[in-house]
Amino acid sequence: AVRHGEATQIQIKTVKKDGQYRLSVRDNGKGIDLTREGRGMGLRIMKYRASLIGASLAIKSDGGTRISVTLPDSAFMQADESYTPEKNGQPGKN
Repeated sequence: AVRHGEATQIQIKTVKKDGQYRLSVRDNGKGIDLTREGRGMGLRIMKYRASLIGASLAIKSDGGTRISVTLPDSAFMQADESYTPEKNGQPGKN
């Protein structure tokens, strides 16, 4: 945000409402050109990573940039159930 968007302020906000968590990052920079979205990997990889954890990603650019990630409670439960050290390449403690 600071380097590319020339922002002087960045606001980070988290909210839990109606069984969902939302993380929003907003800046007051020059914004981004969303029509060029397909050319770079940055936004594309952010959307891909959000989809991997069952989240949605929203990007708005209007006198700055706002990126919001929304994750349902159920994604936390799925992550807790599917994670074990052995499954994730780490040996269990004896």
